[in-house]
Amino acid sequence: MKKALLFLLLLISMSAVSQEKVHAIFVEGRNWRYEHLKPDGQRESDGSEGYIKYDYVLKVGNDVLFDGHQCKEIICDFKDETSLYAYGYEEDGCVMLYALFNEPAFYAPFPTGEWVTLYDFNVQKDSHCQMGAFLCSDMIVCEVGQVEDSQHISHGYISFSDAHNPSWPKRYVVEAIGSPFGLFEFTNLIADGSGSRFIGCYDGDTCLFSAEDFSLTMNISAIPRIVEKDVLHDLSGCKLQQKPSKGIYIKDGKKVLVK
Repeated sequence: MKKALLFLLLLISMSAVSQEKVHAIFVEGRNWRYEHLKPDGQRESDGSEGYIKYDYVLKVGNDVLFDGHQCKEIICDFKDETSLYAYGYEEDGCVMLYALFNEPAFYAPFPTGEWVTLYDFNVQKDSHCQMGAFLCSDMIVCEVGQVEDSQHISHGYISFSDAHNPSWPKRYVVEAIGSPFGLFEFTNLIADGSGSRFIGCYDGDTCLFSAEDFSLTMNISAIPRIVEKDVLHDLSGCKLQQKPSKGIYIKDGKKVLVK
């Protein structure tokens, strides 16, 4: 009887450890890769704008005690410069992030210098939720399901839409991976017309989930298809209510540069 009980406890313990590994997003060595495009001031043969491409990475760093929490450092590598971008920790199905500043490559949708709930995986279908990783603060959960990464490990995912604008494209987030925008949805608009694009989530050099995987596996796209004519949207799919400052936007389903 004792042996059976010990065996049962061992199975429960192993299951808990496995579940923790699947769900954890701040794992040492995990990184989110992007490409950053900056106008080079030259025109291509077809008249389109030329760009200089830079690669940059957000990656999980060392363990550290910060503001009373055992955290992981989130490091930004951009143009061969490394800087500490944020601290993050996970607790009871919530992913918490404390951003120190906004890198010039991207603007986060949440404030810096305070803790925000980046993701909350405790939400139920049809419920309202708020997640700091996305520009829309009030969202309705459409679907809760499971999806496999490239290593055939199952992850939970959530899809949701803007409660006030249900016609806007759905948002998605996958446990341990993030969203089609990477670690979080960034505004992606830079004064000089630059923009960034998410490539994929990696463990070391192994790609776990790419931007294309979101589109192929979950029938979504990192840059939503816009069908309204002559209307500008930002790169997260949100319709602009007034003429924007210069930068990269979406018009008739294509990227355009506003000068």
